[in-house]
Amino acid sequence: MEKYQTINIFLSCFLFLLYTNASTEVHVEKELPKHHDDHDHVRHHYAKHKLFVFGDSYADTGNSRKDTAVSWKPPYGITFPGKPAGRFSNGRVLTDYLASFLGIKSPVPYRQIKSVNKSKLKYGMNFAFGGTGVFNTMEKEPNMSNQISFFEEILEKNLYSKRDLNWSVALVSVAGNDYGAYLAKGGNNNNMEVVYLVDSLDIRKIGDEWRNFDSEFGWGVEIGQWQDWGGEEDGTVGFKGGAGAGVRRGFAIEGLQNFTTSIIDQLVENMRRILSLGVRKIAVTALEPLGCLPPFTASSSYKDCNQTFNSVSDFHNKILRRKLQTLKTQSAEVLHIVVLDLHSTFISAFKSIRKNISTGNISTLVSPMKPCCVGISKEYSCGSFDENGAKKYILCKNPELSFFWDMIHPSQNGWNAVFSALRSSLRKLFK
Repeated sequence: MEKYQTINIFLSCFLFLLYTNASTEVHVEKELPKHHDDHDHVRHHYAKHKLFVFGDSYADTGNSRKDTAVSWKPPYGITFPGKPAGRFSNGRVLTDYLASFLGIKSPVPYRQIKSVNKSKLKYGMNFAFGGTGVFNTMEKEPNMSNQISFFEEILEKNLYSKRDLNWSVALVSVAGNDYGAYLAKGGNNNNMEVVYLVDSLDIRKIGDEWRNFDSEFGWGVEIGQWQDWGGEEDGTVGFKGGAGAGVRRGFAIEGLQNFTTSIIDQLVENMRRILSLGVRKIAVTALEPLGCLPPFTASSSYKDCNQTFNSVSDFHNKILRRKLQTLKTQSAEVLHIVVLDLHSTFISAFKSIRKNISTGNISTLVSPMKPCCVGISKEYSCGSFDENGAKKYILCKNPELSFFWDMIHPSQNGWNAVFSALRSSLRKLFK
């Protein structure tokens, strides 16, 4: 029983990422502020570009269903455009900032293609759906392969010319929904076990044998509080620690590394496919530091990231870079692909916000990793209402100072901080 309770703790955190698409001092900005590096001659150079977007809620600007997605409920969109508009944030998201960098407006969401003025198609199209992944997830929306198929269908209708594609950029967003779905579906049930972390050791049961497990990336997941058993033998653990040994219960999934490799393999194949359709430049996201998401920092009052969960991101990103290098080496032509390192930019943004808080003497704001919008209890989340229409969420006083909007998604301020650090990577696409 304890085994499954422990697993459920992990699943509940990841399932929030999956199901955030199911089931909202206001400052409305008319125009995305121009960065000081975006001089007129640079923006003019990019002006012919179109942006095609594939992925999940970090990039979705309105594809998720209005009748179920929380992104269409208050207080989402409270900062921009001033009302819910399908973005999983209080305002702009990664897609909006990339479009601004290119000197264009955000591309039309694919699901809205029949209801918008055709003149807006000149900016490209957004095929990203919140809650989706490289593979199928628990969300019944098109995975990335299907999103690319939608793109193919659009091209078959001659909405974009070959010249349009030569000037186009693709944004490919992978925020981790595949991992949540993998665990929710059981992964490899035979290999789920409780892990006991004794001091710095990872002690786990393999069959009937308890062994010290060592891994470059430390796949033992640390969950729960330290329990001091004073070096006495514990019948459950079957391990006699030293004096004052601290033991933490958790669990691990054997095979997760292989699953990561399968995600990256399919992701790279998706990018091959996008390139084959005529798109010349791709910006793909590295996985954000999962251990810094609010569900995993709550136990430290949103002050400290969980480094074990971050190791999952580290491994994912290491394999991504390795596979992309292989792709570039094997290609007969120069490939313009850049990795948008959300891992390092999230971390640097946390540090930057902390610095701004300290220098600005803002004593009322706690950790920048604390979400601005949360449910009033664990049964609710940001954007929740009861059957009588009463809101069941709490909103912070200063959304413009927070990094996270809800338990998973950055605020507009968060995305702005992240994107400011990504500009140098994006410029490499045009060298």
